[in-house]
Amino acid sequence: MNQLFSRRLANHHRQLQKYLRYILNDSFVVILTFLFGGATLYYSQILKQLPTPFFLGRFVALAICILLLLVGKLATLLKPADRLFLLPKEQEMNRFLDQARNYSLILPAIVLAFGLGFLMPLIKVSLGWDLASYPMILIGLIGLKFADLQAKRQAVYQLTKQKRQMVRTVWWIGSILALVGLFFVHWLIFYLIVLLVNLHFFSQQKRLQTSLIDWEFTIDSEQKRMYRIYRFINLFTDVPFIESKMRKMRGAQWLFERVSKKQTQTYSYLFIHRFMRSDEYFGQVVRLLLLGGVCLLAVDDWHFSLVVSGLFLYLITFQIIPLMTQYQSQVLTRLYPVAKEIKEKNFYAILRWVLSMSALIFILVSLLTIQLHLVPFVVLGNIVIVVILQGAYVPMRLKKMQY
Repeated sequence: MNQLFSRRLANHHRQLQKYLRYILNDSFVVILTFLFGGATLYYSQILKQLPTPFFLGRFVALAICILLLLVGKLATLLKPADRLFLLPKEQEMNRFLDQARNYSLILPAIVLAFGLGFLMPLIKVSLGWDLASYPMILIGLIGLKFADLQAKRQAVYQLTKQKRQMVRTVWWIGSILALVGLFFVHWLIFYLIVLLVNLHFFSQQKRLQTSLIDWEFTIDSEQKRMYRIYRFINLFTDVPFIESKMRKMRGAQWLFERVSKKQTQTYSYLFIHRFMRSDEYFGQVVRLLLLGGVCLLAVDDWHFSLVVSGLFLYLITFQIIPLMTQYQSQVLTRLYPVAKEIKEKNFYAILRWVLSMSALIFILVSLLTIQLHLVPFVVLGNIVIVVILQGAYVPMRLKKMQY
């Protein structure tokens, strides 16, 4: 079982490394650096304006710690065929699941380390604790996350839905009480509750070791976890594991009817239907708009606002470019050919419409935080970004594609 997990883990890493170079490209790393620098500057300015001690900061720190604890799922690396081929080895799966739990703790521990480091200045302002308290809090938070993974490990056994919910409820109550003890009572209470929660799950684990595994639930959970990872990767590059879901979109029927049925608008008709009805395009764009809008609400500097707008407009553009090749394998486009120039013109019209609407939304959100006399710079900057993306970046990408 140890060798099986090691092979699965090596294959998993190889699969993700193929896409990592598309995510951490030079331009995206530069943008993230600017975002991190701007966020750090903005954070330090807010801290300087807060009174000492800042009592409400305890609630903010508690909420952020809970959010940090939610990062990371149990990575079992199981595949659909395992329900058949690993069934004879079911009694030996405990070692496999232990390794999966230990591996799953690595990423959350890193996130907790960086997140708590970013949170420490607020904790210092709110409670007066210095940097020496950092390792004490971090060890306790990792202990709570370990208990979370233990709870998820127990859920792989054949339990009723009510028992699974009870396991999660115990972890939630224990984690909230531990953090309340840390920020409002005494750090010893925090450690005591963390210890009790872990002891509880260890005792439950020993009792369940001889239980049968719920293969359907466990494999389905792993498939959903991988799907979320591939959905994130799909923001930067095409992923063959993502299956599009089509919707009827009756509410957008008026938009479909506005598209001319002339031959010169053939691909406009196809592109607008594909864009609006597919979660691969419309759903992703909506999520990026929501995320970008939330980020812009936290920004009051117009330079930083343009960087955020540029990042999300770039991601939206990246998501739409594959639309150009959607009908490449459609036989009817060969039997009833339409000139390549018409296809390009129709595609750029859809792209211009999406980017213009996205930029307008970002500008309207920026009006809530940017001073009025600086708004023209924001408007002009967004227009320039849209022009560069459509006039320079997209043609460069399309030259490398066969459509």
